[in-house]
Amino acid sequence: MVSGHALSTERNKLSKSKSNSTGGPLALMEQESADALRYWATSIKPGNDTVFNLEAIAVGRRLITKLWNACRFAESRLQGLDIASLNCQPDDLLPTDRWLLSRLSQTITFATRQLEQSDYATARAEVERFFWTDLCDNYLELAKSRLYKEGGQIVLLLSGRFITHY
Repeated sequence: MVSGHALSTERNKLSKSKSNSTGGPLALMEQESADALRYWATSIKPGNDTVFNLEAIAVGRRLITKLWNACRFAESRLQGLDIASLNCQPDDLLPTDRWLLSRLSQTITFATRQLEQSDYATARAEVERFFWTDLCDNYLELAKSRLYKEGGQIVLLLSGRFITHY
């Protein structure tokens, strides 16, 4: 996927013979994780050279951690729940639920179009923006209060769980 060169901060090609490399991909994967390295690789448009940036790889590591935490949160709210029995209708969804589904649809459409054009970096950036900003920072923070409710406004709880599953 990365067909250009990884460059040093001086914009020279990274090379063991020039002693400007970080020890190779295996050492880097041990230090940061393979997923974080993949994250960095998808930020580069095919054929372009890029300055090797450990901070961008660290951002990837933090994103993977955020993804893991969001999945664990969703799983904890859905545990033991038969989604098919929720019988949650679209009219039961709150405006925030409908907003999230709308943003998800827009993100899928845009990212798919970018992937079809082999623009992986732009697709990844859009998916990341949806996940980090729309889903985690906005929606999950707003929905937590109703996802933690037991009893009371059952429709709010069910629509929150429905969206979390979706």
